[in-house]
Amino acid sequence: MAEFKLSPFRTTRLVQSQIQEFLDVVSMAILAYQEGMIAYLKEGWTETAEDKLQQISAFETRGDGLRSTIGLTLYSEMLLPDTSADILSLLSELDHLLDRMNGHFTLLGIEKSEFPAACCVSAPRRSCARCSSCWAR
Repeated sequence: MAEFKLSPFRTTRLVQSQIQEFLDVVSMAILAYQEGMIAYLKEGWTETAEDKLQQISAFETRGDGLRSTIGLTLYSEMLLPDTSADILSLLSELDHLLDRMNGHFTLLGIEKSEFPAACCVSAPRRSCARCSSCWAR
């Protein structure tokens, strides 16, 4: 008698690992975006900011591929399509976040706007004396 070598939950574990990888990609893109923005505000558009843009673009591309793969697996091999739709909706929203970060940082590189030197880079607050020019109305 033939034995099954595949676990019935193999697909579930595969999808879980892909979703976790997707979430890791989103987290790494957010960190790259944050580091890039801080570098840009401190130094202007330098090689560091350009490197962060390339990292964000790579994360966005990887996220698109993962979302597509996860969607295909969910709809073709999983049993609960309602749950699959909810998961894909969440992943699509996170992928949209990746798209927006990539787009915004790309536009920042094109425009290369300048900010006043007195601007508080770490955490602007209305009560910060250094940021009074930033928050002046």
